[in-house]
Amino acid sequence: MLMTTTAAEKMRQLTSLDAQFLAIEDSRNHGHVSSLALYDPSTAPDGELTVERMRDLLERRIHLLPPFRWKLVGVPLGLDHPYWIEDEDFDVEFHVRELALPQPGSDHQLAEQVARLHSRPLDRSHPLWELYVIQGVRGGRVAVMTKMHHSAIDGMSGAEILAQILDLDPDGRDVPPPPEDPCGERRPNDLEMLGRGLAAMPRQPLRALRALPSTLPNLDVTAFRNDVVVSMCAAATRRWLEAHEALPDRPLLAMIPYRSARRRSSAPSATRSR
Repeated sequence: MLMTTTAAEKMRQLTSLDAQFLAIEDSRNHGHVSSLALYDPSTAPDGELTVERMRDLLERRIHLLPPFRWKLVGVPLGLDHPYWIEDEDFDVEFHVRELALPQPGSDHQLAEQVARLHSRPLDRSHPLWELYVIQGVRGGRVAVMTKMHHSAIDGMSGAEILAQILDLDPDGRDVPPPPEDPCGERRPNDLEMLGRGLAAMPRQPLRALRALPSTLPNLDVTAFRNDVVVSMCAAATRRWLEAHEALPDRPLLAMIPYRSARRRSSAPSATRSR
């Protein structure tokens, strides 16, 4: 089927690895990762760190953060991996939210709130990230929690994103202006995406064969050393839980990264498109 739109040509398809982070999700498992940072608002202008200021900062730098604007477009019948497309209706207010802890705002209360926020799946009809400004933390601190889907970022691109958001100097830095052409792409309809999926089917076995050279070198005996580290971490975690009388009745399940199998050129980037 002939694709007659430029939107489909500009889309970025997820890799097999990225698509797996979407496929594993169900009512109990999520593919997003979260981080939590505590800030001293006295170092901010006027001594305040508010959700309005966070939204303003991201709006001024959003052109430096491509994954923050990507939303998913699926292929009908699951014939191929989904695609990323620029969200033509992107609204930073949907993604950046504020809440406050009840007094006294203890670390335990903060942990409970973060656990609740992390347990909620991300809305796939929007770019797959959220940011929460959490006020009322004991000691006058402000917590900032971020949720980002692993299909959109990995550890390397996550570090790049932080580098674009945070400044080393309290006075900030000069941010390059956004491009003249506006962000946003028209979402292809299901018929267009079906045609793309059907056209890609004959190439899927070849795509799998091409992935072997980068996959096989990672299946080596060094995995044994990773098992040792995981065992040590599991034992230490159990002892800590027992010491705090918090050992759960059921086993804890965790997914732990072993080693990045990405090539640098295939990793999602905060500063460039794939």
